[in-house]
Amino acid sequence: METLTLQEVFNDFTLDQFFIEISSKKLYIEFIRTYPVFCSIVFFWIGCNIGSFLNVCIYRLPLGMSLLHPKSHCPKCGHKLGVMENIPIFSYLFLLGSCKECGDRISPRYLIVETLTGLIFTGIYLNIYFCFLPIASLLLLFFMASVFITAAFTDCDLRIIPDTVSLPGMVLIPAYWFFHNWPSSRTFDLPSLIRCLVCMAGTGLFFTGFHYLGKKLFKRDAFGWGDVKLVVLIAGAFFWIPTLLIVLASCIAALIYMPVFWRFFPKRRHRGFPFAPFLAVFVIGWSIFGVGLTRFVFPSTRPVVHQPARKKAPAKKKKGTPSKNKAKKKNGKKADEKTTGEKGTNTVADPKKGQEEGRKNGSGK
Repeated sequence: METLTLQEVFNDFTLDQFFIEISSKKLYIEFIRTYPVFCSIVFFWIGCNIGSFLNVCIYRLPLGMSLLHPKSHCPKCGHKLGVMENIPIFSYLFLLGSCKECGDRISPRYLIVETLTGLIFTGIYLNIYFCFLPIASLLLLFFMASVFITAAFTDCDLRIIPDTVSLPGMVLIPAYWFFHNWPSSRTFDLPSLIRCLVCMAGTGLFFTGFHYLGKKLFKRDAFGWGDVKLVVLIAGAFFWIPTLLIVLASCIAALIYMPVFWRFFPKRRHRGFPFAPFLAVFVIGWSIFGVGLTRFVFPSTRPVVHQPARKKAPAKKKKGTPSKNKAKKKNGKKADEKTTGEKGTNTVADPKKGQEEGRKNGSGK
C-alpha cells in the first residue's frame, strides 16, 4: 500500500474548508449536547484558568501595567513563578497560600477568583444545556462574566473601573451579534447588530443624563462613568428588558446594603460606595438563571417542540390462515350449495306430486 505524507493529504484542504466541514456537520454541538458531565468539568477547568488571568487583570490594569510583561512574580521578593506554581487552585493549596522563596502570605482572593470563575462558567454551560440555547452564546456569556468579575474587584479595591476593562466590549459585543450565526449558517445577522447598537446608544444617553442629574442634585457622582459604561455593555448583550431588570435589582440591593455597610464601617464613608459588584451579581445571575426563570414565570416563552407524527405500521397477516373475508365467502358458497341441493331432492322424492302430474297428463290426452 502507498503511504501519503501530511503535506499530500492536506494539499487541497484549506482552512476555510475545514471550518465549513466542522460547522456543517455540527460536531461540536453534538458533543456539547451529548456529554454534559464531561463538558461541565472541562468548562470548570477553563473557567479556573480564565480566573487566573483575571487575577492578573485585577492587579495590573488599575496600575497601568502590561498584562504580558513581566511574568507572574511575587510582589515582595520578585520571585518569578514557574509552571508548577501557576496551576489554578492546586498551586495555592500546595504552597499553603505563601510564596515559595520568601514565605510572604498570598491573598486568598486569588483562590476565590479562580474557583468562582470556574463555577460561573459551569453554571453558564448548564444554562445553555438545559434551556437549549445556541452554543455560540457561550462566548458572549463567558465574556460578560469575565468583564464584570474584573470590574467588581477593581471597584471594591480602588473604587475605579478602568477603561481597558469596559471599552473592548463596546466593539466585541456588536461584533458578536453580527457574526453569531456564521458558524452554523455562514450568514451575517444585520438586524441583531442594529438592535444592539440602538440599545447601547439609548442606554448610554439615558444614563449619561442620569449621571449629570445626580451630580447636580447631590454635588457628587451619584452614578460614575465606569458604571455607565458597564450598563451600556449590559444593554448591548441582553437588550432592553433584561437591562432594566438588572439595573433595577442592583439599585434596590445597593440601597438596602449601603446603610448597613456604613453602619459597621463609618470610616469608609468618604471613599464612596462601589456599585459594580451589584451589577456583577445580577449580570452573572441572569447569565445562569435568567432564561430558566423567564420560561418558568412565563410559560408562553417556552420553545415549542414539534414531534413528527408516527405512521401506524400495517398489520401483518399470519401465514397459513385465511383472512376473514375469504372465510366468509367460502362459508357463503357452501350454504348456497346446500340450499340448492335440498330443493332438488325434495322435487324428485315426493310421490304424491308425481301421481297428480300423471293423472293430469292422462286426462289431457
